[in-house]
Amino acid sequence: MKSIRFIHTLSLLACATGLMLLGASCDNRGPSTPVVLQISLDSNELPGQKATYPLHVSAEGSWVISVEADGASTDWIRVSPNEGKNSQDVIITVQKNNTNTNRSCYLVIKNDKTSSRCKVTQLSSSEIDAPAWLELPAIKSDDNHFFVTHDFEDNGKTFRNYAFLLNKEAKVSEWVAYPLNDDIKGSGSREDAWGSPEAPNLDPKVPREYQAVLYRSYTDNNMYDRGHQIPSADRYRGNSNAMTFYGTNITPQKKNFNQGIWAAFEGKVRNWASKSDTLYVVTGCTVEGSEKFTSDNDGKQITVPTGYYKVLLSYSKNNNKNNSSKKIDGYTSIAFYFDHNKTYSYNANNKEETTTTIFNQSMTVNELEKKLGIDFFASLPDLIGSDKAEKVESLEDNWFRNN
Repeated sequence: MKSIRFIHTLSLLACATGLMLLGASCDNRGPSTPVVLQISLDSNELPGQKATYPLHVSAEGSWVISVEADGASTDWIRVSPNEGKNSQDVIITVQKNNTNTNRSCYLVIKNDKTSSRCKVTQLSSSEIDAPAWLELPAIKSDDNHFFVTHDFEDNGKTFRNYAFLLNKEAKVSEWVAYPLNDDIKGSGSREDAWGSPEAPNLDPKVPREYQAVLYRSYTDNNMYDRGHQIPSADRYRGNSNAMTFYGTNITPQKKNFNQGIWAAFEGKVRNWASKSDTLYVVTGCTVEGSEKFTSDNDGKQITVPTGYYKVLLSYSKNNNKNNSSKKIDGYTSIAFYFDHNKTYSYNANNKEETTTTIFNQSMTVNELEKKLGIDFFASLPDLIGSDKAEKVESLEDNWFRNN
């Protein structure tokens, strides 16, 4: 399976002799007025889906951007406006690549002194694929979804933080997937990194128009919290916590739900993670059929989910930590679904009552897959075999109840 990185940050930066595109080769022609070009990718490879990307031009004087062919037509990519003066924002629009081959072109910027050309390649739609990370569901590939991954740094090392599938129309992520254990979680405190009106904490890998901007609460502040999908408390290591406050990780959750049974459930998931070598988590929401909406701080309409779910795959090398466990090759799984329109019994002072409420919403992974039409843990069959993976996802194991 070929790994492709999605929706990153690509920059054309000023250099002494001309323009330089990170991740691509440039043909600089003579001295240049300093120019900075920024696009929301860090590679010269664009996903195969239809999308728009902001391109910021900083310059002194007039400039022109054109698109030059690289062995094929350029009708799949457009820059608007393609000329200007001094600094301004422009938009790159690419059409979906319905062919089974990649296609390329050159972006060319010129002023009265010099020019620079940089190659950009759009992958074929058939090549849009995800890394073979165990927590990932099968990925949708269509014009209404972005698949995005985030890493974090700690002590010079890179760790995967989380991945998500963003619904561009609803402006919420349909799911967020991530590994969880005590080492990845780390220790620390919540940063509340919402940003400010002047500098909101935007996800740098997604255009602003497709994500919720939430430096303050939703318009319906008295009704909805800014609910995390990967919880803030799941990521304290390195610089990971601030990323959990990106608008792409937040959905409008009813206050009593977010601060009640859902918060208690998140704590229980962390407890299961601490008793696993690694717990692979998918947290998601359902938006299909929703008739409720709220607004972000930009005034964009945000869909209020009709339900929330968590899908969990526990792995431990020691299969015999609990004699009643039915783990297969160290794996066991469970799924939960909560109707966002219902009120759930929750008592902060009664752990048994809260646990009963949580497990009243449990089911097998296979059952939730049928309910939602999503293939969870899509790489598990490749790891342990299809027959074993099917058993893992269809078992009602007592491990979660006993831990």
